[in-house]
Amino acid sequence: MDLNILDLDKTEYHVWNVVRNIQRRVSKTKSLICLLLLPLVFVASINEVHASKVQVTDPGHNSNIQSPEIPQPPQPPFDISKIIDKADHIVQMDQRTPDNYWVEDPAYRVEFTPEAITYYQKKNVSSKQDDSLQFRLISVKASDKLFSLNSSSSLISEENRVTYFRTPLIKEIYEVRKDGVEQSWIIERPLSDKTGDLIINGELRTQLSPRDNENGGIDFFGKDGDYVTSYGKVIVIDNSGKRITLSPHYENSRLTITVPEKWLAEAVYPIVVDPVLGADIRVDTLTTTDNYPEIAFDGTNYLIVWQSGTPNATGTGTTAIRGVRVSNAGTVLDATPLSIGNTASRDDEFPSVTYDSVNSRFIVVWMMWNDTSTPVTTAHIYRNTVTSAGGVGTSTAILTGTNRILAYPTVACCDLNNNYYVVYGRNSGTGVTSFNAFYSQYYNRNTHTAGTVPPNAYPTATVSSGTITPNTEPRSAPRLYSLSTTKYLLTWETFGADTNGDISANLLTATATPTYTWGTQVSVANAASTLERYPRAAFDGTNALIVYQQGGTTAADIYSRFVTPGATNLALGATSAVSTVVGSGQMYPAVAYTDGSCSATPISRYMVVWQDYRNNATNPDIYGSPMNTAGTVETAVAISTNTTYIKERPVIAADSGSCGYVASWSDMRNGNGDIYANRIGFPNISNLSPASGLVGAAISINGLNFGADPGAGNRSTTTNNIKINGIQVADVNITAWSNSAISFTIPSGTTSGTYPVTVTAGSWVSNPSNLTVQENTLLITTSTIPNGYQWISYGSNVSATGGTTPYSWSIISGGLPAGVTLDSGTGLVSGIPSAFGTFNFTVRVTDSTTPTPQTADQPLSILIYDLTTITVTPANPTILEGQNVQFTATGTYSDMTTSDITNTVTWGTDNPSVATVNSTGLATGTGLGAVTISATK
Repeated sequence: MDLNILDLDKTEYHVWNVVRNIQRRVSKTKSLICLLLLPLVFVASINEVHASKVQVTDPGHNSNIQSPEIPQPPQPPFDISKIIDKADHIVQMDQRTPDNYWVEDPAYRVEFTPEAITYYQKKNVSSKQDDSLQFRLISVKASDKLFSLNSSSSLISEENRVTYFRTPLIKEIYEVRKDGVEQSWIIERPLSDKTGDLIINGELRTQLSPRDNENGGIDFFGKDGDYVTSYGKVIVIDNSGKRITLSPHYENSRLTITVPEKWLAEAVYPIVVDPVLGADIRVDTLTTTDNYPEIAFDGTNYLIVWQSGTPNATGTGTTAIRGVRVSNAGTVLDATPLSIGNTASRDDEFPSVTYDSVNSRFIVVWMMWNDTSTPVTTAHIYRNTVTSAGGVGTSTAILTGTNRILAYPTVACCDLNNNYYVVYGRNSGTGVTSFNAFYSQYYNRNTHTAGTVPPNAYPTATVSSGTITPNTEPRSAPRLYSLSTTKYLLTWETFGADTNGDISANLLTATATPTYTWGTQVSVANAASTLERYPRAAFDGTNALIVYQQGGTTAADIYSRFVTPGATNLALGATSAVSTVVGSGQMYPAVAYTDGSCSATPISRYMVVWQDYRNNATNPDIYGSPMNTAGTVETAVAISTNTTYIKERPVIAADSGSCGYVASWSDMRNGNGDIYANRIGFPNISNLSPASGLVGAAISINGLNFGADPGAGNRSTTTNNIKINGIQVADVNITAWSNSAISFTIPSGTTSGTYPVTVTAGSWVSNPSNLTVQENTLLITTSTIPNGYQWISYGSNVSATGGTTPYSWSIISGGLPAGVTLDSGTGLVSGIPSAFGTFNFTVRVTDSTTPTPQTADQPLSILIYDLTTITVTPANPTILEGQNVQFTATGTYSDMTTSDITNTVTWGTDNPSVATVNSTGLATGTGLGAVTISATK
């Protein structure tokens, strides 16, 4: 073997740069050695470091020591754009102050800061400081425990909701909706071991003037005396669905809500304190007595009309017909009620309203008393129009007669002849104060020109109105409904052999002549010696549902009957009990129907509302029940409840665009009769996204009217839940809830198949939407794994899907290269292969399905390329005594790729007295002479 020769002089170094690479292949052990002969000059003494694999860790980190977790306040989302399309009212983050949020609505603006919420009611498309309410939570007191909250709090926004985290047990939530801002508190568990009232104290600052509206809430008025906004009644709900209605107390800017000790003692936690849940809409602020409301929908907004004032016995009072438009979200659009009919020194009474879609206007008719005698013997029929934009036409008499009482008109629009139709009662002769027949008249919808109705075209009806006076409730009042462009339905009360009252109906058929033909009167309800009164009807496209009161005073119940329009007559269908709570005095029903065309799956439900005495013997409430087209009555809910004032004679109309309704009634909370309303949003599923998935997959339910988020822990109760094929999804699987979207994961244990999903919101069940749970077969999804290289670290995961996690992994045949293992918990194949070649093996995964786990097998193969040569650089260097040189080992593999293997080879020296080398290839001169440095594998 040739050697590198160093001729040494004390004053001069002569170096012959002769380099010889010696490569030796060892066939069986596949060990490679590379010897580099190099001339070195200098001597230095160091300790030898043997080559070995050393795991280097951060010296400042101890993996066995865990720092305690410090709770951090929730951080506000910064990528709100992803949810803009899902929410009607998105909470926006103030870019200048990231802790502040705001929402802009055509009717209001609301701002959220860590300290307070400020609500601005808009007038004339602007919001002013003096029309604002600012609320700040001060404290929550429970018996002997006082939680002082008079400081800023962590808050988080998501879609159309802002949550303040007041304490670990108290959350304050604001849900932003079309009709305002809903405020609520969630109390996770009892705040004290001792019994006592729960008292929520807040500061409500405003320049508006408050007026306590008889314990139903607080109305606020501007400097001009006009109504601006309200802070609603308080409803407290526990986890079992039990609720109580309370009134907030407001004095000297301090707002207090007190939940009584007795109710809390029986409550199932968590509880929700909700001041504006289902808040009533105050339609008018007139000081007169307002009653007998009627309602119609134009496709976007409702028009509620009513009789304003109290008539006198001679019909010469100041009773007028007023109206207000209300959006389908429940926003009052007319700050001052519209004056529709106000005849000087005459009483205008009992309005009826319909909508003409061709001319975009409502048509209102009513009766007007027209003499001053006692008894009054003359009354006319008047008409006016209100456009969808709120423009009021001219009040016009359309039917008159000397000494004739034309009473209780009802109107419906429109038929194939472009006519709307009016039915009314007319007395039998001059001076007679009652009627025993109905008359009718049709009018062109465009010109209001009256048509010619022959005598035999008047309704076939048995009628007995009794004495008609201006201050007497109507009897035998007709109600007309448009079923199609060729059919009208008429309902009324009949007083014949049964003087208590029966329910009758008839069908009017229109043809293109025009000809109007009445069918044969049918008796809808005629139980002997039983009061049956106040019929109302709605049509579902096939059948009409007629609802009515059966029985009087506390024995009164609500019943219904289907009728089917035929070619010329009505066919009677099944009778159903709608509400028969014993002793509740259920009266004055009304009904509306919506097919729910707001979504791909129609809701197809009636909503029946009525006046109900179940909570108080003298101050009735308003209740309602959904009912499907098969006649199945669903859970009744309270629409407006407070035992301190009267609520009576509800009416209702449906909108198809939001799968909801607006109910309106006469209300005595302010001491005189006012008109109030409430938006009743029926939960409706539009679609599931995605509509299929495996167990554990995330599913979004998209739709309408799901209500405010009940909060984690309250999303799976009797009143709010999700069901898959009738099985209630656990709260832990419901990850988010808003008015328009709910997110959940398919629960473990759900078998494959297609199942209906429903949402229950406020006890009302939505339409179903199908979810396909895919076959949950355990499968290994990895079919190949990458090749590797001898002596180079290898890592690749084997993955699976389906079944039930966690998984366990094993090798059931074959084997992995030496130095490589399979992690049984993660499926990670890793290590440093010391052997080369092709290694075939079969991997098995086992899941956690009980009682019999699933298994899946997959054959796999790993090719490990062998190391063929090692080259060391730099070649043949010369250094001075005391210097270092870093060597690099480069491996060449059988696929002709190269790799730096400096840190994996074993470094050696044949003359430590001349130079040493450490495990990373760093050589240090220790004396004069030549030395061979080797890299071996």
